[in-house]
Amino acid sequence: MSDPKAVLSAQDSPLQHIRIVMVNTFHPGNIGAVARAMKNMGVYELVLVEPLEFPHDEATSRAAGAVDILENARVVATVEEALEGCSLVAATSARRRGFAWPMQSARSAMQQAYSEASNGAKIAIMFGPERSGLPSETLRLANMHVYIPANPEYDVLNVASAAQTLCYELWVTHSEGALPEQIDKAEYPSHDAVEHFYGHLEEVLNHTGFINTKHAGDIMVKLRRLFTKARPEVGELKILRGVLASIQKPKG
Repeated sequence: MSDPKAVLSAQDSPLQHIRIVMVNTFHPGNIGAVARAMKNMGVYELVLVEPLEFPHDEATSRAAGAVDILENARVVATVEEALEGCSLVAATSARRRGFAWPMQSARSAMQQAYSEASNGAKIAIMFGPERSGLPSETLRLANMHVYIPANPEYDVLNVASAAQTLCYELWVTHSEGALPEQIDKAEYPSHDAVEHFYGHLEEVLNHTGFINTKHAGDIMVKLRRLFTKARPEVGELKILRGVLASIQKPKG
């Protein structure tokens, strides 16, 4: 139940810069439940990547008063399309897979997301399929992995419960108000720009012979992890692209 003394509109707020991305959702009811969780907490943008069944009556039924979110939801074919324009991508993950990636708790991650959204950045929060979670190749597209602290004896949350928790943390930060000094003023490149950088980097490293073709994937994953930790700003990424271009430029 909401606090009647704390009425705070989500309209024209940083919450409008938050995008929920559901990847390969199996059960249509979960899509409706997530839509309801989103609207409860003032988050309105939903993108679905190849859901098994959508639109669906059960999604509409579970959404209750949040059918408008379903009606405005975008259905796309790839994760890359779902992340277009976003400069911070958070992926939900209950466990580490393969190479360790930056991890944050739900509260810390959503405070950072809200802070950057306050500066006008577009934020994506990804949720994976119910049965398996996000695959490793999708997790590597994220700036950080988010975990929800829970009972270690049984810490697996339903996707709708996970979405409700993260959206709640966003709403709490919104309702309490972000202090000016807490807002991240840095300008970070979009997901698209970062992916173009990785493509350019791999092209140059192949050209110089740095990449061993037998282990090319491992090298690029480790470099992704390195730059994900460093998280270059817009100007810094331009410098890195300039360095790569200078390597490609013929001498003489």
